[in-house]
Amino acid sequence: MESSQNNLIESDNLNNYIIQENSKDNYLWKITCTEEQYPEINLDELKKLNSTFSLEFFALGRGQTSNLENLVKEYTKIIKKDICNIDLDDFLNKAKEIFNYFHSENMSIQLEKTRDILTSVKSSYKFNNIYRRPIISDLHLEREESIFLTKMFETKNFTTENFMKEFTSAFKNFIKVYNPIIEKTIEKDYVERIMQGFSYEFSKLLAEARNRLNTLLGDVILNFKPMKLRIMIYQLTDNENMQKMTQWEIIYEEFIHREPAYIKQVIKFSSNSVIVCVSFPIKNMIQLIRIFNFESKAISNMLPDCNTVIADGSTEDCLVFMQNTIKHAFIGRFYDDRIHINNEFPVYSENIKEIKVVCYLKSKNEFFIINQNGELSIYSVDPKKTKTSTNQVPISTQFKHISLTNCERFIVLLSYSEAYVFTSDLKLIYMDHSTPFYASIRGSFFEMINLNSSMNINIKKVPLDSENFVHNPNMNNVTTIMTINANIRNTLKLTSDLITGMLEDEHFGP
Repeated sequence: MESSQNNLIESDNLNNYIIQENSKDNYLWKITCTEEQYPEINLDELKKLNSTFSLEFFALGRGQTSNLENLVKEYTKIIKKDICNIDLDDFLNKAKEIFNYFHSENMSIQLEKTRDILTSVKSSYKFNNIYRRPIISDLHLEREESIFLTKMFETKNFTTENFMKEFTSAFKNFIKVYNPIIEKTIEKDYVERIMQGFSYEFSKLLAEARNRLNTLLGDVILNFKPMKLRIMIYQLTDNENMQKMTQWEIIYEEFIHREPAYIKQVIKFSSNSVIVCVSFPIKNMIQLIRIFNFESKAISNMLPDCNTVIADGSTEDCLVFMQNTIKHAFIGRFYDDRIHINNEFPVYSENIKEIKVVCYLKSKNEFFIINQNGELSIYSVDPKKTKTSTNQVPISTQFKHISLTNCERFIVLLSYSEAYVFTSDLKLIYMDHSTPFYASIRGSFFEMINLNSSMNINIKKVPLDSENFVHNPNMNNVTTIMTINANIRNTLKLTSDLITGMLEDEHFGP
C-alpha cells in the first residue's frame, strides 16, 4: 500500500523536519522562526518587573549577597518563562558589581565623614591620651579611635542619633569636663553639619548606582531581538482527498531572542503525549516542550548542552538522556514542570565516545546505542541478566536510527541501505532494501515514510500477519545476520543501588 503527497516540504534540508506519531496518527513536525514585534503589553510587564527589581535591589542590606542571588534568580526565571533563550548569563555578575560598588562606596563615605567629625571635635576640645581605670586595664585614645572608626565604617545605621550614641560611649571619658551641654554642642555644630554632607554624597552615590542598575535592566529590553518560534505539525493520512485539504497547524508558539533554532527530536511518551526538543546552538541549550492531548507547555529548565540525546522509550517518570560533551548519562523525571535528575550511570567507553541515537527498553533495563561510527551496542543495567534466546542483528553495516514501537514489542533499526524489524528479543523478522526517512509499526502495519527534496512524501505500508511477522518474500535471501553474544551484548556492572533505586532516590533539579 503506497501513497504520495506533494508540496509539503518547503526546504531542501530534511533535517528541518521530523516525523513522529501523536494520538495514533503520524505527523510531520517542523519549527519556524520569524522576526515579529514584541507585544506592547509584554514590554509593559517587563518594565514593571524591572521597576520591582530595582526597588528590591536597593532594599537589600549590606552583605546580603545570597539574597541578591535569590532576587536575580527569581528575576531571570520570570523573564525566561516568556523568553527562554534570552541572554542573561552575565546579569548576576553585573548586578553583583553594582551591589558591591554601592555598598563599598557607602562605607568609604561613612569612614571619611567619621574622620572629619573626629578631626573637628579634637581641634576644639582637649582629649586625654589615656583614660586610667582602677583594677581593670587603662583605655588608650589611639586604640579607641581605631575601634570607633571601624565600627562607623561597618555600621548599617549611619545616622546622627546612632553616631552620637557610639561617640559618647567611646570618648566621653577622654574629653575633659564632658557634660550634656558639650555633648549637645558636638552634635549640633559638628555631627549634624557633617552628616548633611554625608546625606548629599550618599544621594549622589545612590543616583549613580540606580543609573547603572537601570542601564543594566534597560539593556535586557534594548538587546532583546524578538522572534516568534512556532512548532508546526502536518497530519499524514491515507486518504489522498483529505490529505489535499490538510494544512500546517501551530501546536506551540513563543517569543525567543533572535538566534537559529532547530527541531532536534520528537520523543513519544505515550499515545497522546510527546516531548519536542528545540536546540539553540548559540546558547548551547535544548528547550523541552511537553505536548499532551495537543496542549503544549515548555519545561522551565533547559538542558545545558545541544549535544544531548534523549532516549526513545523514555517516559515522564523515566527520562533517559545522554550528554555527549561531558560524556555522562542520566535518568531523571518530570516533576512540577521541571526536569529532576535521579541518577547518573556509566555508558561511555572507548567504543562509545559519542551517542548519536539511543533507545531504552524499560521492561528489560536495556539500552540500544548507535555510536559515532554508526555501530550498534546493547547494554543491560541488570548484571544478573543472561541471554536466553537466539538474538539476531545485522552486522558489517552502519546504522543511523533505532526506535521502539508497540509497547516495546518491536524494534525498528535503520541503516543507510536497509530497514529492519526485530522483536524485543532481537529476532529479525523483516528487512526492506530501502532507507526510509521514518519507519515504525502502527496498528497492524509496518510503515515506511520517505521525504525528498523534490517536495513529496511517499508512504509505504506492509501488513503484519497474525503471528506478528511481516510478510516478506525476500526474507529467505537475508544472509548478513548473526547471533548476539557477549561480544556485542556488553553488560554494565552497575551497583545494586542504581538498579534497585533507579527512580527512588531523592530528586534534585538544576
